[in-house]
Amino acid sequence: MSLTDSNAQPNGQSLSKRPLDVSANLRIGDLLVKEGFVKQEDIQRALTIQKEEAELAKYPLGQILVRMGAIQEEDLQGLLNHPELKRDLGSLAIEKGYITRAQLAEALRKQTPGQPLGDLLVKEGYLTPEQLQDLQKEQMNSKRLGELAVQKNLIDEKTLQHALKIQKSPRVLGEILCDLELVSPLDLYYVLNKYKKQFKLGEILIRLGYIDKETLNQALREQRHSSESLGEILVRKQLITNEQLQEALSRQCNIPFRNLRGFAYSEEDKKVLSGIISRKYAEKNLMIPISLIGKDLTLAIVRPENIHTARELKGLYSNLNIKCVLITEEKFSELFEVLYSAKLGRFQTKVDQEEQEEEESPKGIDFMQIELDEDMDSDADEGPVYDAQDIEAEELVNFIIKYGISNGASDIHIEQDREGAKLRYRIDGVLQDVNISWLKKKLQEKAGSIISRIKIISNLDIA
Repeated sequence: MSLTDSNAQPNGQSLSKRPLDVSANLRIGDLLVKEGFVKQEDIQRALTIQKEEAELAKYPLGQILVRMGAIQEEDLQGLLNHPELKRDLGSLAIEKGYITRAQLAEALRKQTPGQPLGDLLVKEGYLTPEQLQDLQKEQMNSKRLGELAVQKNLIDEKTLQHALKIQKSPRVLGEILCDLELVSPLDLYYVLNKYKKQFKLGEILIRLGYIDKETLNQALREQRHSSESLGEILVRKQLITNEQLQEALSRQCNIPFRNLRGFAYSEEDKKVLSGIISRKYAEKNLMIPISLIGKDLTLAIVRPENIHTARELKGLYSNLNIKCVLITEEKFSELFEVLYSAKLGRFQTKVDQEEQEEEESPKGIDFMQIELDEDMDSDADEGPVYDAQDIEAEELVNFIIKYGISNGASDIHIEQDREGAKLRYRIDGVLQDVNISWLKKKLQEKAGSIISRIKIISNLDIA
């Protein structure tokens, strides 16, 4: 097991404060270029597509399909004249109060083969040309029109979903880059989180038109006094559906949602996949393998934050292309039981996980009696004491090392970023944070003393 000070400087000064990062003012495209994931020409290509989609979003679904080049104008007219949509036009006219059911029945009785219902309703004086135009516009916006286009093999399901997504809310730059396979969703999620550029779930739900700002603010106020996530609160109060929540989460992390209806593991799949991701690891990280085709490993996750762990796995399985899909908690539990022949414990909230990590102590290991300052939570005005002989620092280092040994860590990383010092362990080839609140606090207070103590026991120069 090795100890790493990620910010040790040649002059021996460790964990010093970094200057403000100008990256905070950069746009996501610039940040992706800076991190080396894409080239500037890739960004320009995606920006051009984004501009085109923003223009398309102004049109009804039928016109979007035409302007995308997916169907021809005559195809659209044929769809609008389809018997099912004709009936829909009459129903729409009744719903809007333009005509009565008796008038619709009379028009249908008089309708000749091939005659558009709308034209007949205008001819009979039941509708004005303006009312017909309004109804046709609403028809072209109907999802049913797209479904008919798929049934008639004019477009495929992927094209329809793409058009519906543009109609509802044009794709952001990151989505376009992922769809073009210019950057992986795992790498995009990493950059968005690193630079605090990720859209919040509430913002996405508003953009999709599922909630308004007032509804969001009410749910956020309730969340402050609850262990539930924002999405759980909104679903419980029936303000959004589970399907709408999953759609929003999918757009937040740029990975697709899959219901996996009809999915089943073969016996060979179970043997191979359970060897790649162990039962304990799957349960802890809420991540389960669902397929390995060639070098493409697909993992199913429940929460976007699990993408971090999936990305860490790329270092362990560098020969595989790792992809993720979102699934529901119910489907995850079902697949977990099938793959590992064991039931999954209840899903934990973030609060549950932090309390568990804080309270649990690995069995069989004597962690010593660590005596920390009694005024640990007091707001001291004094800065941290960087004393190489600090007794408390010695005890903290002993705890950090023993905790790593007891959890089978191969490396211990002490790192520094704009938010302060961080402690991470590499366990099973994956870097993992430790959510022990008192240890986090002490790490900020005594980072320098901890590093000095590590250097002393390693016979390094601390000057």
